[in-house]
Amino acid sequence: MNSTNLCKCLSIASHPITVFVVLCVGSFLWLPQSVYSQQFMLILLLIVLFFTSLAIILVGIGLKVGFFESFSFASLKDKMSAYLIFGMAYIACIGLTKGIFHYTIFYNLLIMSVFSLLFLSLTTFFWNISQHTFVLGGATAFCLFFIPHWTICQAMAVAILMIFAGVIASVRVKLNAHTLLETCIGFVAGLVVNLMVLFLWK
Repeated sequence: MNSTNLCKCLSIASHPITVFVVLCVGSFLWLPQSVYSQQFMLILLLIVLFFTSLAIILVGIGLKVGFFESFSFASLKDKMSAYLIFGMAYIACIGLTKGIFHYTIFYNLLIMSVFSLLFLSLTTFFWNISQHTFVLGGATAFCLFFIPHWTICQAMAVAILMIFAGVIASVRVKLNAHTLLETCIGFVAGLVVNLMVLFLWK
C-alpha cells in the first residue's frame, strides 16, 4: 500500500460520522451513566444510530441520483446540503423523542453535533477549514468535559486524540484537501466551540 492510499484510508477512518459513532458507542460502554438503566441507555443509543443511518441513507440517495457532485463533497452546495441533512436528522432525533435525551450523554452529543454543523455551515462560506480536525477537536472537548476528574485515563484519551489529530492534519494536507493552517484552525475551532456548547448546556 503506497502512502497516498494509506492517507485515503486514514482520512476515511477519521471521517466526522465515524468519530461521532465511536463517541456514542464509547460513551455507552465506558463512561459513567446517568440514573437511567443500561437498557434504557441502549435504546437511546440505537435511536441516535438510527437517525445517523437515516441521514447517511439520504446522502447516499443524493449521490445515486446525482444531486451531490462527488463523494468528497468538495463543492459549497454539496457541503451545505450534507450539513443540512445531518443537522435536520439530529434536530428531529431530539424533537421526536420529546426530551427523553435530557440529562443523558447522548443529548450532549446531539447538541454538540447540531452546533458544530451550524458553525461549519457558516464558516464554509468564507473559509474551508478541515471538518476532520474540527470533529477531533470536538472529541477532545468531549473527553475533557465528561471523563470524571483529571485521571490518567483522561490524560491518555486527550493525548491520543491530539496525536491522532496531528496525524490526520498531515494526511489531509498530503491529500491536498486542506492547508496546514486550515487543519490547525479546524482543531482549535472544534475544541473551543464544543467546550462552549458543553458549558452552556451542561
